[in-house]
Amino acid sequence: MRKFIVNILLFTFLLLVVLNIIATILLNSPKLLFTISDESWLRIYKRVISSQEKIKSDTLYIGDSVAGQLFPYNGKNQLTSNGAVYPIGNYILVCNAIKNNPNITTVIYLGVPRVIGRKIERTRTCNNFIKPFLTVDNIKYFDSSLFDKLNNKKLSYLYFLPFYRFLPISELDFSDTVRKSPYLMDEFAIHWIEKMMAFCESNNVKLILASPPVAKSLRKKSNNWSAMRKQIKGRKCAALFRVYFRTINYLPDRFLKDRVHWKKSYLTKHRPKLIEHIYKSIRGIRNIDREGAREQNSRFNSTR
Repeated sequence: MRKFIVNILLFTFLLLVVLNIIATILLNSPKLLFTISDESWLRIYKRVISSQEKIKSDTLYIGDSVAGQLFPYNGKNQLTSNGAVYPIGNYILVCNAIKNNPNITTVIYLGVPRVIGRKIERTRTCNNFIKPFLTVDNIKYFDSSLFDKLNNKKLSYLYFLPFYRFLPISELDFSDTVRKSPYLMDEFAIHWIEKMMAFCESNNVKLILASPPVAKSLRKKSNNWSAMRKQIKGRKCAALFRVYFRTINYLPDRFLKDRVHWKKSYLTKHRPKLIEHIYKSIRGIRNIDREGAREQNSRFNSTR
């Protein structure tokens, strides 16, 4: 009986080793991986891979899915994703991109106010942050603030094993019962924005926070984001947010296709103007690669 148990344990160990080797090979062979699988977390993982590759532009764009309507992911300098990547995921993308591309001089982080400061305790966290970003290679970017979150969901540590993210099991639910105002930022989000700011400063890169268009009704509902403005006042990132609030462009709610995203027909017609509003709102910034944005705008319109 003892020999049988030992053999089972040995077989299980060897199986785990083999599965991890296969999973590691797949994660390091993106062309093969994206060919054989189209799981939703891999769409975010594509951004991780792109952040490690050559970027010719001197301006990097990151941000949520509304930002992606203006600067769609292009596998190059536009690494927009969605709100469930959070500032911590975007921090990793920025670190990778700057380390691998010393030509980058400007990072523009775009996110609507109700999304940029969301807490990480949400249902979508596993698929959009844990699976794409929780890897051994990325441990160097993590600090105690993240491990405190992971300790609340200890099964999340299993995702450090490469094969675990490929298992056909239910996603780990990170949501909790704590309700927070959508007009305030979570401290975890502020922490990682400030880390991004410090990293950019240490590499002589200009970090700019900007907002994609926001529904006009939210200006009144949020009292022009007075609670968020008060929360940020006196913080390290206060100067970033002074520019950020200046970039908010309020549009009529009738052009929304849902609570935050805009109708494609409206964007097709007004996208260049919306992008130009952001550029004009960022006073004093000159080193922005507008040509790259114009090229993407042309490509966007040609596929409508």
